[in-house]
Amino acid sequence: MKRMMFFLAIIMIFSLCIIAVKADEDFIEAGEYVIVKKETLREISAWIKQAQAYMNQLMTENVVLQAENDSLKKQLEQSKKGLFIGGNVGLPLGGDAIIMYQFNKSGVYSQVGYKNGFNINIGYMRKIK
Repeated sequence: MKRMMFFLAIIMIFSLCIIAVKADEDFIEAGEYVIVKKETLREISAWIKQAQAYMNQLMTENVVLQAENDSLKKQLEQSKKGLFIGGNVGLPLGGDAIIMYQFNKSGVYSQVGYKNGFNINIGYMRKIK
């Protein structure tokens, strides 16, 4: 969130520099002061208020997205555990069905197939990083 605020502040400063260069004819230097037309000052003030409203909107959206991200991470962790099934069909008339229960990174599976008779295999698999 701090990075986004920093990034938005840089964008705002950069935009102000562009406005200052673009509206150079509206500024008159008088010693250490700068005289600005009221109209130009109002435009800059309105732009700053608009940028602040946009930053507030982005911060609100960021909070919502962070909550959604946390929720999705929890769902992902929960989906890593559980029962998985799959299948395979081959020629001539061979088929396999796989049932697997996966723990964190390992699982026990049972494979049942038919090809010139039934076969049943029980095994153990482990996920490698």
